[in-house]
Amino acid sequence: MKPLILAATLLAAPAYAQTDAIAADAASTAAGLAAGAAEANPIGWATIPLRLFALEYAKTLPKEEGVQIEHVISAGGWGAAANNVCIVGAILTGGALAPLCPMVGMATGLHLWTQGQGEREFWAICAQERIYWGNPDMTCTYTAPEMAGVSAVAIGRQEVAP
Repeated sequence: MKPLILAATLLAAPAYAQTDAIAADAASTAAGLAAGAAEANPIGWATIPLRLFALEYAKTLPKEEGVQIEHVISAGGWGAAANNVCIVGAILTGGALAPLCPMVGMATGLHLWTQGQGEREFWAICAQERIYWGNPDMTCTYTAPEMAGVSAVAIGRQEVAP
């Protein structure tokens, strides 16, 4: 039961940081295995170090390239976690809704990927502006848009409400 509580807590967190997504996927996978589900990923737990390595690699890239990797890992991790939590819920309630869980995971991942579109576009435009102005050292600073007086959360970065 503890892995299920941890997975639910991580899914409810306001941040969409990549490491949180990896942790949520791992914790919810553990909850699913504890509830009797089978691991559907053929390489299973090996994806954790691979994703962490990819995040470190993304930090070495220009932001307009690295942000793509960061957002893929974040959206994929949270989507997988949503699927896993849905599976646990389905198992605990008889299993009838289990076939819907992959759609829950895909919808969650797609939603988070779409939510980060503005930031990805910003960094692409910044790269083009650096080329246009001939200034490769030009500084760009992304600020997430505000919605209803609360700072929006960009995938991969936690914004604190003012």
